[in-house]
Amino acid sequence: MKNLELFGVQELEKKCLISVEGGVDSISEGFGYVIGAVVGTAFGFIVNAGKLAARVI
Repeated sequence: MKNLELFGVQELEKKCLISVEGGVDSISEGFGYVIGAVVGTAFGFIVNAGKLAARVI
C-alpha cells in the first residue's frame, strides 16, 4: 500500500514539476528576448561610443 501511495505522490510531483518548468521556460524565454534586446541595444551604444572615442583620440 505504501508503494502505491508513494507512486501516486511521485506522479503528482512530476506533473507539477512539468507544468512549473513549462511556465518557467515560457517566462524565461520572454525575459530572454527582453534582456537580449536591452543588452543588444546597450552593446550597440557602447560599440558606437568606442568608435567615436577612437576617432576623437
